[in-house]
Amino acid sequence: MLRQVTKGVFAGLLVLAAITVRVQIAQAHDPKPVLRNIFKAPLAVITVYQVKAGMQEPFIDAMVASGPYNRVLNGFANERILQALPKSKEEPAFFMSFARYYDKETAAFVDSQRNGAISNYIVNTPVRVEASLVEHELADWGWEKGTDQAVVQVRPMQDEEIFKRSISSLSFFKSGYTGQVGMIEFVSPSIPLPEIRDQLAKRLGLSGASIFTTPFGLAVYSEYFKTPAAAAGQTLTSSATDISGAQAAVVVQNYVSR
Repeated sequence: MLRQVTKGVFAGLLVLAAITVRVQIAQAHDPKPVLRNIFKAPLAVITVYQVKAGMQEPFIDAMVASGPYNRVLNGFANERILQALPKSKEEPAFFMSFARYYDKETAAFVDSQRNGAISNYIVNTPVRVEASLVEHELADWGWEKGTDQAVVQVRPMQDEEIFKRSISSLSFFKSGYTGQVGMIEFVSPSIPLPEIRDQLAKRLGLSGASIFTTPFGLAVYSEYFKTPAAAAGQTLTSSATDISGAQAAVVVQNYVSR
């Protein structure tokens, strides 16, 4: 009798273990927690770097190794490093970091760990701008329904609704994907928010965009399935008191902490 009871308990434990493993596997493959974490991050840091000619690869390696990739930081959500193609091999390369955070202290810590590691690869002091999230613009291509592109305005408090919908451009928040065209724009203060929304909605190939407030006015980070016409001939210009213009580049790193 004791042997039968023991066998029954053991069999029950095996079933419970199997159920637990299945639940863990299902949770491990659920992308929504990571998407939500990036979606709701209220802060961003936009940093512009001029990298010495021929130093692009060691610069990227140093950025990742000294950044939050190998550090689990509660205040960090996602970083995307973008590279603009240089006009010639002899001129400095133009890089941008677009990183989402939950607090300024974590952002400052990341910079303190990184600045020394990249100092030998850059031409001058990076231009760094802190930004506060206003809203997201998500393009729904309607591939499953065969409809045209439509842009949905989303504020972070509406996350439950947007994550229940079948919207193609939730991929805008996915980490790990590279090769997409990203664009950072510092918008003239004379352009109101509704006009910025309208301009984004008219851009074919839009994946998604995030709009922020900065000390210099509104800024937009957007991504595309193909280079937008709005990127042609534009560059960022900066000084000690202002940054303006726009720059398109290719996403070469896109990660969360591991």
